[in-house]
Amino acid sequence: MAVSGVKDALNAAVERRKQRIFQEAHHRTEEIRKETERKRERIINNRLRQLEAEMQVERARQIGEAYRQTREKILAAKHRVLQEIEKRVREKLETLTSSQKEALLLQWLEETLSFFQNHGASLVIRVDPQYLPLVQKTLKETPFSVEYKEEPIGLGVVVEDPDRGFVVYNTLEERLKKAREEFMEMLETLQEVKDG
Repeated sequence: MAVSGVKDALNAAVERRKQRIFQEAHHRTEEIRKETERKRERIINNRLRQLEAEMQVERARQIGEAYRQTREKILAAKHRVLQEIEKRVREKLETLTSSQKEALLLQWLEETLSFFQNHGASLVIRVDPQYLPLVQKTLKETPFSVEYKEEPIGLGVVVEDPDRGFVVYNTLEERLKKAREEFMEMLETLQEVKDG
């Protein structure tokens, strides 16, 4: 019985040890599984945050691109409107008689000279060759010493006080440019009010 008792005791000890090893292995396996699950969750959460950040960047890029395209379309529409207005102004000018154009030129000349009433006594006046005789005749009795220069500026005058470096451009092209700028400012203001 001694051998069989020793054998049974050894078997029981081996069985207990085997059970402990299995329990430890099971416990360790469970810890590894839980740690793996936590790591997997962290990886998934990190990737989700990364994807969310990428989506926000892409969404912002798309919104910016849509805004840019909209601005381009608005600017193109404004440009078309300005071109149409300018075209109509030029067409209207073409219908003016030469005496109406001369009257307009003289009105602009008077406006321009009003800027120089309290300034130097010498002026340089640039005028289109077709209007030079009219301007010279009109300013025959002026308090200014005038030097005339022919330049192909179309309808209008450019007057300069060379002593002060003061120049006033009062030509059709300058008036159209100023009207264009004022119109664009007005459209921008209206857009800001609408957006804001």
